[in-house]
Amino acid sequence: FPTRRSSDLSGSTSLILFLFNSKNFNKIIISNLGDSKLILISEKNTIKELNTLHTLNNAEEKNRVIKNGAVINRLNVGPLRIWFKNKKYPGLSITRSFGDFESDSLGVISIPEIKEYDLDKEQTKILVFGTDGVFKFLTNDKIMSIVLPYYEQDDSEGATQKIKETANNLWNYKNPKGIADITVFVLFFR
Repeated sequence: FPTRRSSDLSGSTSLILFLFNSKNFNKIIISNLGDSKLILISEKNTIKELNTLHTLNNAEEKNRVIKNGAVINRLNVGPLRIWFKNKKYPGLSITRSFGDFESDSLGVISIPEIKEYDLDKEQTKILVFGTDGVFKFLTNDKIMSIVLPYYEQDDSEGATQKIKETANNLWNYKNPKGIADITVFVLFFR
């Protein structure tokens, strides 16, 4: 009998940004796989989410895994998760990742979603990338309120650290025994 390795149940997500910034060509191309989020804050302080989250809250994604035999349930509390029928794994809360070899038979795919935006049309001021641990407790509006004062000081490192610290404090308050998945990057455009 083949043995299941723990690595077969350990995948990863990806959010890759390609920025093209020149005198005549300002674009961003996003390759997205999983539940990290990228938001754009415009010159008018409006917020736009630039990618789709591949979670069970997305009806199209949820339908695909159900059609492949996935059972959808919570683990007592927390997000909906994907399970094999009558088994206690994989327990994924995402519908796209790479490396979850056991989950591909349930419709978890490793095909990224690609989107392209013209940064000039968007009047980009700030880009904020964060993993699910950032956006679990911080709304887009809250993140904008955190980063704007740092934008005025041209301190993207300070903005990054403040978001990370705020998300971590909220995570520890709400889930003192949990492990926080918090990665964040802030990019200012001038």
